[in-house]
Amino acid sequence: MKYDQVDVFQYYRRLIKYVEVCGVVIAISKNSFVTTITVDDSTGTIDCDLWNDRLNDNIELGSTVRAIGKINQYREATQITFSVRDVNYELLHLCQAIYYKSEYEKPLILPPEIREYQDQLTQQLAKETRDMVDYLNILNDEPELTEESFKKTLLKYIEQLDMEQFSVSNLRHVPELLEMATQIHQKLLGDTHITNKKMSNYIMNMTQRLVKEGNLEQIDSITFKLLNEELLKNKIIEIIDLSNNLEGISVDQITVIELKGRQEIELP
Repeated sequence: MKYDQVDVFQYYRRLIKYVEVCGVVIAISKNSFVTTITVDDSTGTIDCDLWNDRLNDNIELGSTVRAIGKINQYREATQITFSVRDVNYELLHLCQAIYYKSEYEKPLILPPEIREYQDQLTQQLAKETRDMVDYLNILNDEPELTEESFKKTLLKYIEQLDMEQFSVSNLRHVPELLEMATQIHQKLLGDTHITNKKMSNYIMNMTQRLVKEGNLEQIDSITFKLLNEELLKNKIIEIIDLSNNLEGISVDQITVIELKGRQEIELP
C-alpha cells in the first residue's frame, strides 16, 4: 500500500522503502536503457528494473533470482529498481533513520480487527508471561544437591514441557539438568571423569525411577508420558480388570494373544 510520503510504502503497519524478493523469472523485456525482469515469488509478481550496462547475461526465463532494490510506482504499477550506490548514500541512510525513528515513536494504534479482541489477547499474553516466569524461577532455584532433589527438578521440568509424550532427548541437552547431574557426580559420587554419555545415562536412570514411582509411563525405550490423576486412575482400573480376568493364575503362566481385535488367553 502506498504511503503519503514519496517512494515510501506501508506493509501492514511497517514503513518500507527497500525490499528483497526471491522468486522465479517469468518474463524479460528490454528497451534502449533498461531491462525489466518480472519475478514471481509465489505470492504475486513484480517488475524489477535494471540498467542494461549492469545486466547479467545469465538471467533466463525460469531462473531463480534474488532482487534487492528500491520500491516505487511507475504508471500505477509497483516495481523494484535495483539500487545504485552513490557518494551520498550514507547521508541519505542517516536522514532515513531519523525519519523512521520519528514515525516509530508515534503511539501505537491497534487495527480495528485486533482492537475487538484486545482484552482477550492481553489476558492470554499475561498468562503466557506468568507461565514463563514460573518456569524460569524453577530453573533458577538452587535445589539441594541430592539425587532426590534432582528427581524433583527433573519432574518439574517435564511438567513444564507441556507435551503429551516426550523423548529422553528432550532432557539430555538441558543445561540446568546437565549442570546439576555433573555436580552430583563430582561432589556426591566422587566421579571427576565426566562425559556426556555418563550424564545422559544418569538422566535416563532418573527418568526410569520416576516411572517406578508412578510419575511417568514408559511408552518405549526412549519415549515417556507424564501421568496425571485421570490417567493414573484409568491405569489402575485397567490393572484391576486384568487381574480379575486372570482368575488367580500367575501372570508368567499366561500368554496374551491379540487376535482380530480381541484378547484370548492361552494356557501353557
